[in-house]
Amino acid sequence: MPRTRSAAAPAAVAFAAAFAVSVGAAAPATAATRALAPSGDVFAIAEGPYGELFPDGRETRAEHPVLAVAVVRPDGSSDLLLVPGTAGAEVERLSSLLIGPDGETLHVLWQSGAGSPSLRLASRGADGAWAEVVDVSRGVAVLPGSPRAAATRDSAEIGGEEPEAGVRMRRNVLHVVWLEEAGGRTIYAPLVIEDGAYIGDHPLFALDELAPAAGGAETGAAAPAEGAALGPAIEPGDDGAAAVAAFIDPANGRLVTVELRMVSGELSEVANRVHDEIVDLAATLEPGSPDSLRSLAGGARAELLAAGGRLRPALLQLLAGELEAYILREGSDWAFQPEAMAERTRGVLVEIGSGFDHAPIRRVYAGERAQMIGVGRHLEGPARSHDLRLRVAAERTPPPETRGPTSLFLSGDGEDALVAWEVDGVVHFRESDRGAESGWGPVRALGVTAGDDPSLIVELLRDRVRSR
Repeated sequence: MPRTRSAAAPAAVAFAAAFAVSVGAAAPATAATRALAPSGDVFAIAEGPYGELFPDGRETRAEHPVLAVAVVRPDGSSDLLLVPGTAGAEVERLSSLLIGPDGETLHVLWQSGAGSPSLRLASRGADGAWAEVVDVSRGVAVLPGSPRAAATRDSAEIGGEEPEAGVRMRRNVLHVVWLEEAGGRTIYAPLVIEDGAYIGDHPLFALDELAPAAGGAETGAAAPAEGAALGPAIEPGDDGAAAVAAFIDPANGRLVTVELRMVSGELSEVANRVHDEIVDLAATLEPGSPDSLRSLAGGARAELLAAGGRLRPALLQLLAGELEAYILREGSDWAFQPEAMAERTRGVLVEIGSGFDHAPIRRVYAGERAQMIGVGRHLEGPARSHDLRLRVAAERTPPPETRGPTSLFLSGDGEDALVAWEVDGVVHFRESDRGAESGWGPVRALGVTAGDDPSLIVELLRDRVRSR
């Protein structure tokens, strides 16, 4: 078990370490080193030799570098908790400390090892127990200092034949991005957590392949070598159910911002039910027969109406009509491929359904560059699929005239951005401006210096762009 030490002094050590982070220093300028829980508990990260943080500890050698979490409660009591998986001889470096959107789960994301570190995640629930450490990067090289993360949440009524028979699933998603050490690709990993438990698997995606910048290199655009100096960024969206991420497309140096929004769990479950019904019906029908195709379309529609009681009635009726028309139009091409027909039909349902805003029904047209991505499937118990809708929110040239390590902040809708960097102790920033020739406004200086509280600097910059 990771060691817990109760005392006031460890908390002071952790907070001193957290305050020591500054813009342009070793830790990422946007890395969160402290977090506040709804209970009033404050968490802070300490990095250092095990023997200094845990003088009486026996889990590892005193000189081994470790991560620890200090917990300071409203009554003044405190604990120092060893982060599991950090007790080896490898160098450990914090990437992010987050409180999950449920307000109860603490997530510690860190880089382990020198050179090309791995990216790992440890999560501590409200009961104080640590979950098994997750290998986030799964062998893909991580550029030190580049990982960023944001958490989103939603819930869904799932299971049962009737709406009243369902159970509520609470879903958190930890969206993690980092820069691959070679090649300049931005890697994206969505980690799905159902009712507090990681589902056990997650895919990795290269964002420049999912959402490449429009066209090739443009006249006046930054060269890839310039853009590569600006690492990826990710922030929670305006409504808490989506995240926005920005990255440099290595092909032409364009700065691309995308919205990452999870598809509702109800819609994914209904699409799964229709998928399975198509496979079952296809096994009983004559391939290629027009009558069989009409029977298949009608049966799939009936299953959708039966399973979709938790969807809004207007959306359900729209999906039913689209589903039947799609199968009649396209189904003959897949007469001998029921699995392919079922999978593509499922995709169409998810794509159409996810393109609608909250009630009243309103179609969200976000251009032709939105796409659906499967990000996980929980196979223990009822099979549940998790889908994500990726939409390009903005494109622009990278900011000119930045010096040294540059931090990137995003508005909640992804349409605006702000960059910040430090020169001789002065923090400078520049905001996107769609009316300016370069796409960016003038350089301004922040009224606090890099030696001030770094979390205050980050808060000011983040609030500035999110208020636009």
